[in-house]
Amino acid sequence: MSSSLNTLAGIYIGANQPKEAEQYILKGIELAKQANNQARMAVLQGMASEVYHAQGNDNEALKYINEACKIEQELGNEYKLMVRLSQKASVLIGLHDYKAAEQLLSKAIPYFEKIGDKQSQAIACNKMGMVLLCQERKNEAVEQFRIAADIFVEIGD
Repeated sequence: MSSSLNTLAGIYIGANQPKEAEQYILKGIELAKQANNQARMAVLQGMASEVYHAQGNDNEALKYINEACKIEQELGNEYKLMVRLSQKASVLIGLHDYKAAEQLLSKAIPYFEKIGDKQSQAIACNKMGMVLLCQERKNEAVEQFRIAADIFVEIGD
C-alpha cells in the first residue's frame, strides 16, 4: 500500500501538483512505520522531501531527507545514500546553503562516475553547476553544466 501511495505522490509531483502529493506521501509514511519497513521508509522519506521541496518548504524537506539519509546509512545502502545526498543538495540549494550542497555533490559525483551511473552523475553535475553559479563561480559552473549536457547527450536523455 505504501508503494502505491508513493507512486501517487510521484505522479502529482510530475504533474507539478505538490500540495496534492502531500496527503499520499504522509499516509504512506504512516503505513511504513506501522509495518516497521525501514527500506520502504527511506524511499518514502526521500519522496516526502521532494514533495516539500516542490512546495518551497525546504525546512520541512530537509527534515525528511535527513531521516532518509540516516536510514540508508544504517542499512548500509551506499548507492541509495549517494542518491539521497544528491537530493539533499537540492534542498540545501533552496536554503541557500551552497557550501554544504557543494560538499555533498563532491561526494556523490565521483561515486556515480566510479560505478557508471551516468544518469545520476549528470543530474548531480547539473546540480553542482547550479551551486557554483549561485556562488558566482561561473567558469566552474559552465564546466559542470557542460559535463552534464555531454552525459545526457551520450545516454540519449
